[in-house]
Amino acid sequence: MKIIQALKEIPLIEKRIEKNNQDIQKYASYCNKIGPSFKDKNEQEKQVLGLIQSTIDLCNRRLALRKALAKTNATLTLKIEDKELTIVEWLEYNNKVGQLIINAYNGLNNVNGIKQMNESGGVNQNDVEQALVVRCFDEKKKNSGLEEAQQILDKITGALEVFNATNDLIEPV
Repeated sequence: MKIIQALKEIPLIEKRIEKNNQDIQKYASYCNKIGPSFKDKNEQEKQVLGLIQSTIDLCNRRLALRKALAKTNATLTLKIEDKELTIVEWLEYNNKVGQLIINAYNGLNNVNGIKQMNESGGVNQNDVEQALVVRCFDEKKKNSGLEEAQQILDKITGALEVFNATNDLIEPV
């Protein structure tokens, strides 16, 4: 089974479980003045038990798929820009680490300098030295770092899409 097939099957399973749970609640009881939704009480009990079993089976299938995906992601590697990492490492980079790096570059700004300048009273005519914001970073390096971080995230997304479509799970499900 291709990785992409497992990834697509999981949300479908979850929708079926949700539908089963709605039906379980719907058929778990009835008013004696209205009567059962099925032929009789015994038939309705069988249907409810069948829905419970179906939900358990679906949960087990979901668990098996998630387990196979986890093993696959921890085992298989992908090379992007001369860097080879496991899929789980690329996913972590894509989901969290990349944004943390972007946040670090975005922290290179004048906010604190402006705040300090305003707190110090800014410009006073009697001051010999005018209050100025002093940058401790290179704007060009900041922008190139941001661009590089975003490009890596874009490459990871594209590479993972191709990888998921062309590679099988390492464990059958």
